[in-house]
Amino acid sequence: MIPEHSFKRWLILGCLLLLPLYLVFAETDLRFPVALHSNLPGLPENHRDESGTPVIPLPEWMQSASLVAYAHDRLYFYPEADDDDSEGIDLSAHFFKTFPRHHTAGAREIDNSGASPEFLRDIQNINQQSFWANRLRPIFVQSLQTTGGQTEYAVSLRFAGLLRTAGSDPGESYNQLAATPARFMPAEYHGPAMSRDVLDLWQNPDRPQELLAVNKHEILFSNDYGQTFSVFALPHFARWATLSTITARTDAEGHIQELYAGTYVRGVFRCSFRNHKPEGCREMRYGLPAYRDSPDTYFIEPISGLVWDRKAERLLAITEFRPVLAEFNFTSGRWETAPLPGLTGGDHAESLFVHFGENRAYIGTNRGMYVRDFATESWKHIPTDRWLQADVRDDRPQTEYWALSGLHQIGAGRLTYTPLLNPSASTQSNPSLSTNGKRAPENIRAFYVSPTSARQKQQTVMDLIDNYNFNAVVIDVKDDFGRLVYGSRLPEATAMRNTAQLAPLRDLIAKLKAKGVYVIARQVVFKDARAFHYDNNRYAILDRYTGAPWQYEEIERWVDTYAEWIHNYNLRVAREVRALGVDEIQFDYIRFPSDGPIGRCQWRYRRDDAYKSEAIEAFLMKARAVLDVPIGVDIYGYRGIYRVGTVIGQDVIDMGEFADVVSPMHYSSHFGDNYLDHIQPREKRTYELLKLGSERPVRMGQGRFQVRPWLQAFRIKIGIWGYGEPYMQNQILGSIAGGANGYQFWGPIQEFYIPGRVQKELFTE
Repeated sequence: MIPEHSFKRWLILGCLLLLPLYLVFAETDLRFPVALHSNLPGLPENHRDESGTPVIPLPEWMQSASLVAYAHDRLYFYPEADDDDSEGIDLSAHFFKTFPRHHTAGAREIDNSGASPEFLRDIQNINQQSFWANRLRPIFVQSLQTTGGQTEYAVSLRFAGLLRTAGSDPGESYNQLAATPARFMPAEYHGPAMSRDVLDLWQNPDRPQELLAVNKHEILFSNDYGQTFSVFALPHFARWATLSTITARTDAEGHIQELYAGTYVRGVFRCSFRNHKPEGCREMRYGLPAYRDSPDTYFIEPISGLVWDRKAERLLAITEFRPVLAEFNFTSGRWETAPLPGLTGGDHAESLFVHFGENRAYIGTNRGMYVRDFATESWKHIPTDRWLQADVRDDRPQTEYWALSGLHQIGAGRLTYTPLLNPSASTQSNPSLSTNGKRAPENIRAFYVSPTSARQKQQTVMDLIDNYNFNAVVIDVKDDFGRLVYGSRLPEATAMRNTAQLAPLRDLIAKLKAKGVYVIARQVVFKDARAFHYDNNRYAILDRYTGAPWQYEEIERWVDTYAEWIHNYNLRVAREVRALGVDEIQFDYIRFPSDGPIGRCQWRYRRDDAYKSEAIEAFLMKARAVLDVPIGVDIYGYRGIYRVGTVIGQDVIDMGEFADVVSPMHYSSHFGDNYLDHIQPREKRTYELLKLGSERPVRMGQGRFQVRPWLQAFRIKIGIWGYGEPYMQNQILGSIAGGANGYQFWGPIQEFYIPGRVQKELFTE
């Protein structure tokens, strides 16, 4: 049980963070791996709090911090107990007080004719409190000083944000940040309004009513303490980037002069700020760590912290991966970087706090806190094990470290400790962190089975399994043309003339299951010629200039990704496929088109200003509600390494919120010729590509999904990357080193004997 404490009313923060979780977890026996206390006078050296958690004192400059405890993937943050304060705070789940407890009709009607009563019932699971309990979790917390002398706490949650004024009645006074842009939600959803994630927030220390915030693709400004926000689109050069951080520079009177925004792949950009809006934006990316993809294209490492040091008048940043502390030289127009000693490319930095008075920077990383003393240009490292106790569970031998993260200074000399909810991900996926409860097996070694192979080469399929150490297959059930290979009985399939059985999948699946093989059903989603032509192209993408259905080449046909009839049709297909006995549904082409004249595409089913990534997310929300097997998603390889979702809608973090397995397509032939070309020989380059490509999504997902990459078993660009058994071995070993939970080979079935021979040497059952 969560221990009861008496609280000081001016510290309401703990109440906030427990709001969305209390209703569901009030009866749960939670194991706290560690707690942190401010170093109160008289605190015994070996003191344990009421939960029995060992306590580690905080540094002197963090003595305003409250007790912090992590339990699994949830963070509990509440004030110190005060023996003189006998009045406790009622912890009520305020966010859920408007959440309907019973199913009601959806807010927007869509055509679900032909859907079974069971499907219509199950899709309403997205309106259940239990569906959201694990997903409404803090991203960051920040205290905001008001002109009235009180303190407001801004809490950014996944899918929602809250503001609360300290000292008010805890039973009533909280505000959801309804003024921030709303999310695109499925038509069947009718719970509380869901906001876009606010990823960072800056408050003007001289004019505290002024707030700057960012979500993935927009800059927000408030001049009234967050009651309302103006929303600004990104400058043209950053529109395909994803924002991560924001800060600003003010003049002597406290007026905002420039804002600075960090991104995931485009570095930092600066904008003048006039009449309460940004203008004249320019890039600031030279000198930051980056990988070259082609002679003119670079992928800059994500900016995870950005601070304008108003005392020293300098702009500081940290990169999340390949961590460096960077200072911008306004004379040369370049960043000057200092690596964090002892960290490698596989480590990551999560937060940057600059203590203006001390002239020091504090950087939270997966290996503890790094302190940079600017006066002496020296580093101090406070290791993870000095801060936090490793959580070792009997049923899970690996050790998990829970990272310290996030510090902010609000006003003159005020310090607020801002913990990040999620633990630092190790290269081991953590089964306890799954929000879905549909964990796929570990160590999957799979190969692709096309409809032709399923029909004509079943003996080859069995030979690869029996003699070459494969333990799983990926079988087409809905192919790249929208054909339902297995012989569907759905009414929509009949209307599309899409019921022919193209391969004896029921027979093949039965044989595979008899051998104990893990069967993954590959279902292509939005590239679908059958649905494209259905009902006079009712759901096809339109050409914005001609009004005709948009198409690319003779064989590619795409449907409107925002069309929820298409969403539900694919989910009914997935449920029918599930009944065949498959173990996992893997969605491919779960994206917008990337090739051809995509600037001509018109999305007639798009609502308001919905992001492309939100359309994908909405589909996966409903998939999670109606499927009782693990859900996999195939994404472009770059999308597993960098968080970008503007062009094709694939945001690895948002997709992974509702999927169990993420499979980046790490085919070396699909990367730029110069990507990682500083690594030689090419065998090592292949290994490092797969290590990087697995390690990054593992860390970004922080245990909420498994990573199982697609590997190349086809002969494209082999002159650059090589081929044969050494190539296959480096793909396999690089994936494992990066923390992947297995892998899948794509190519013609006869090519799979090459990795098969490698597997026989590497692994034994």
